[in-house]
Amino acid sequence: MTYYVGHETVTARDDAGALPRWVEALFAFMQRNASHPTDYFRWPPDQVVEISRQVAI
Repeated sequence: MTYYVGHETVTARDDAGALPRWVEALFAFMQRNASHPTDYFRWPPDQVVEISRQVAI
């Protein structure tokens, strides 16, 4: 069996549509402390395919 997991890398934006710094810091803190799905569901690492993308907030 193969498990497919999505992963997002969050980066800061420098334009006018960027979030306030305190919101970015809070979001980064929550993302760092979130458990990875492979740990939560106890999937074997050799059966997981991780698909990632980069998101600017």
